[in-house]
Amino acid sequence: MKAIKTALIAASVLGLTGAAHADEVWSSDEGNIVFLSELETGEAIIGAPVGDTMIRMIFPGLAGNYDNRSMHDGVWISSSSFGTEPCGISVQDPETGETSAYWGRAQMIFTSTGYPSDIVLTAGVCFGDPEEMLFGEALNQ
Repeated sequence: MKAIKTALIAASVLGLTGAAHADEVWSSDEGNIVFLSELETGEAIIGAPVGDTMIRMIFPGLAGNYDNRSMHDGVWISSSSFGTEPCGISVQDPETGETSAYWGRAQMIFTSTGYPSDIVLTAGVCFGDPEEMLFGEALNQ
């Protein structure tokens, strides 16, 4: 019984330390960029403001990485158009399971390798090259 209790306490502590970084927030000219969640499959989910909506950005391999950050490729996805044409195919959000034809390539670039760090987000539509750029200043310093 004592071993189970110790294991549960250890799991709780490990879970809490990982969740702390999932609370990262960056200030940008468009509004706050928020680290929403980390998936067990390795993706980090980032919320970024675009006009009056918040798009979700998915970055494979970023979950759990707090001290070796650099440039990470991913995709953005939105449930509705904000002036973009729908892509010819839909993609699925790995966290919610929802699919959308409003998506594109994305990059998240950290200005330093450790936590916290300022960021640069870039995004393009569908398979297109990045057309938009958003700078984020870390608020968790």
